[in-house]
Amino acid sequence: MPKPNDNHPPQGNSSQSNPPQNNSQQNNSPHSNSPQSNSPQKNVSQYDPSYNPKRQKPKKHFYQNKKQLFIGLLILLGTGLFIAVTVFAVLPMFSYQESAVEAIVIPQPTPSPTPRPTPVPTPTLTPEPTPDPMEGMVHSPLTGLPIPEETAPLRPVAVVINNHSRALPQSGISEAEIIYEVLAEGNITRLVAIFHQLQSPRIGPVRSTRDYFVDFAIAYDSVFVHHGGSPSGYARLRNLNVDRLDGMALEGTVFWRDPERRRVPALIEHSSYTGMEQLETAMETRNIRRERLEDDNMGFAFNLDEVPFETIALASGGDFSPCLELTVPFSQGYPRRFVYDPETMTYAVYNVHGPHIDEDIEDEDEAQLHVTNILVQHTRMWLTGDAEGRREVVTIGSGTGYLAAEGGIVNVRWERDSHQTPTRWYFMNGESITLIPGQTWINVLQDTIPIQVVTGLEPQEEAEEEDEYDEDN
Repeated sequence: MPKPNDNHPPQGNSSQSNPPQNNSQQNNSPHSNSPQSNSPQKNVSQYDPSYNPKRQKPKKHFYQNKKQLFIGLLILLGTGLFIAVTVFAVLPMFSYQESAVEAIVIPQPTPSPTPRPTPVPTPTLTPEPTPDPMEGMVHSPLTGLPIPEETAPLRPVAVVINNHSRALPQSGISEAEIIYEVLAEGNITRLVAIFHQLQSPRIGPVRSTRDYFVDFAIAYDSVFVHHGGSPSGYARLRNLNVDRLDGMALEGTVFWRDPERRRVPALIEHSSYTGMEQLETAMETRNIRRERLEDDNMGFAFNLDEVPFETIALASGGDFSPCLELTVPFSQGYPRRFVYDPETMTYAVYNVHGPHIDEDIEDEDEAQLHVTNILVQHTRMWLTGDAEGRREVVTIGSGTGYLAAEGGIVNVRWERDSHQTPTRWYFMNGESITLIPGQTWINVLQDTIPIQVVTGLEPQEEAEEEDEYDEDN
């Protein structure tokens, strides 16, 4: 009887031991690739005590492992491809969402430029309206120049001015709007100065009147100022009921004597003066009418449109010519000369001694008189035959004359109907003359005496003319 093996399974398991396998079954095993061995095979179940049929893994053939590897590679490749497609499909979405978030939800702050100092705007100055030069003003009926509205309705004042050589220089005459010049006795001229704006504190020397002086004054509804007069002069004042102030009755109040001239006996008759303040006071205390008559027409129209005088004169029907110098020869000792100044477009006034000046103007360059218009009134006149050598001068009727302005001269005519009406002036075509705004000098000259007009001067000729005047002095 054999001995029990130490490796024999326990007794309880002997009944369940697997029977031995035959050789045929062993040869059919998939792992039996080698030729059948004739050596006896060891039965593991019977002889290997560590054998456990439950733990024994079946052996796989090689082709089965290759198939599984191939399948695994396919799975791995598909997974990689899926991941790649997913990444490429989803990544742009994340990029767009990120841009949208940046642009809309969380905008990046724009860096602010360094602020420049705000320039202080220059205030725009509103231009003040150009003042109207005629505001509160009207055109003077005597000069056509602007004068205060309150002055326009006032009556002018006519003052007889002494023009004797010893009476020169005179005072206040530069302010006269109109000056008449005419011969009195002894071939000496006298002036009648018409003042509308009475401003001068000193006017004179004042001299006696003649009857035709009165006619000049009342043509403008003037208050007449004189110091004495001829018998015919006083008669004319009384007959026409002229408002007047006479130095013969008012010396010491309205009139005074210049103290320096009074010391010289030969100058006493050339020493009577008056002034604005004295005349205004006298007119007020004597209840002299100060306003002009409403229907009063002083007889002048003015070129307010600044049409050149040459244009007006050429259309007037008269004979126009240049006039650079005009001489009115009242007498040998009293010629009146006017020289045109193109800069001021006025005529400088000269007497036999040289420039005719206003003594009360301190600036020598401004002291000489200048006028804008020159009228020459040719009329009949003759000596009366009295011992004083007085004249009769025709002021009523009609006649011819000349108008000079702006360096030119043209012939005109005049008419006057009565002592109470003004003198009317006409161009040769019948239209009323038009004066250039400014002062006017009216020369009343005997109709048989021609005037002298210089249309152009050469320097040498002008010098010779000056020498002639110097010799006469």
